Amino acid sequence: MKFLINLILSLNLATGIFNYCMCPNLNQKLIEFFKKESDIIAIGKPIRFYTIDNAYSGYRMVEFEIDSLIKGEKGVECIIIDQNSMGNCGVYFELCEEYIITGEKITSPIQTYSMTQENHSKELETILNENYTITTSQCRSFRLDTKLADKFLKTKINNK
Repeated sequence: MKFLINLILSLNLATGIFNYCMCPNLNQKLIEFFKKESDIIAIGKPIRFYTIDNAYSGYRMVEFEIDSLIKGEKGVECIIIDQNSMGNCGVYFELCEEYIITGEKITSPIQTYSMTQENHSKELETILNENYTITTSQCRSFRLDTKLADKFLKTKINNK
């Protein structure tokens, strides 16, 4: 048994095959929830990554260019995606690939904190004040060329 666990851990470190994020099954009810509760639903692509330094270590944020706004504030053409609080469930964005994004608007730096974080940098506060910033995860945002994205886009909301 120890051998099997070591083998799985080794494969993960070497290849990144296994992901420790446990997303629920993307069914009708969950899609409806995401569509109703999200502040923004958009299609677009990441155009830049940058690291914000803080007392706990730098973490990446993603600048995301919106091609099609499905839900959200009109006039938003670019957003910042912060996944510091998502842990293993953060989306591994690739530049120039298209994604469907759902998420909640971040209105306070505290919403970006990881579990052990107690404060934030002035740089992060400035970014949040100057940009439309959201949080998302791989359980609710998908590459556009996947079956999950297709299923998400085709699912209609039941207004019961």
